[in-house]
Amino acid sequence: MEKQKKILKVSNKHTEKFGDFFQNSLGYIFKGHKDDYLKAYVRCHWKDIVGEQIAKNAAFVGIEQKEILLYSKRPDWANELTLMQEEIISKVNAYAGKNLAKTLRFINYLKADKTKQQKVKNNVALQRSLSFDNLTKEETEEIHKSVKSVKDGDLANVLEKYKSAALKLKKYKEKNFIKCKICGAYNEGEVCERCAVEKEKRLKSRTVKLLSDAPFLSYAEAAKEIEELTPDLFNKIRVEMVQRMAKTVNGRDGVTFESTCLTMLYKGMRPEYITEDMVLNTLKKLRFDLAAPPRFEKKEMIKCRVKQKSNC
Repeated sequence: MEKQKKILKVSNKHTEKFGDFFQNSLGYIFKGHKDDYLKAYVRCHWKDIVGEQIAKNAAFVGIEQKEILLYSKRPDWANELTLMQEEIISKVNAYAGKNLAKTLRFINYLKADKTKQQKVKNNVALQRSLSFDNLTKEETEEIHKSVKSVKDGDLANVLEKYKSAALKLKKYKEKNFIKCKICGAYNEGEVCERCAVEKEKRLKSRTVKLLSDAPFLSYAEAAKEIEELTPDLFNKIRVEMVQRMAKTVNGRDGVTFESTCLTMLYKGMRPEYITEDMVLNTLKKLRFDLAAPPRFEKKEMIKCRVKQKSNC
């Protein structure tokens, strides 16, 4: 029995070493595309990562910009897994051996299907255009020389094909795409999607900080401090902040510092113009978003119901 245990220990060590060697060799062969390989690896082993029950109710769509995209037909499962997102993200990153994702989001299946179809069309068009592009003799000779040191003939052929395809792709991008102003990556517009998302995140954090210090600011006043801020983004951030702040306000306490700040943010008015009635009216309008709704008298409740029916 002791001999068998020793043999098993030795075999496990060898398999671990081979696994490390396999990962390193993939990193060498697929240099620059290792993340794409790991994302495909997660897709193939989604059931092993999260378990059979979750895999049945939540389909893995992909990982884009450090975000895991999932689809589920059942909203209860979507809500449950959203609460478990930290656990799922840690499992995915541990299985891949790299921090591939930071957040998790559920998307519409039809939208995901359309994006997949568009990607397939783009890949087909790209493959057709690359098949007609040929490398020069000097370029093919340089690639052949770089692979000469590899003793295994089959591996050398794979590396040579991969390097020639990568060079063709680079030349195609230089001809048909524009360099991003920020990171220099080739894409269709002046700024790539990744840089645009990061830019929006920076703008959001600056705007949130500005409105936290002065919640009464209008767009014109905020735009003087942040030049790249747009009206749509400003309104979106203000609505999100109102909803977030309302969750911390207790409407039963009446006029407080928190409810006054909420009114300034909601109305866009300076503190000297805020009255007690304005604060109470704001609490009534936002009563469904508050941590605890304000108490109404019977007459006020009847008035509210009449207004709701007349609006309908």
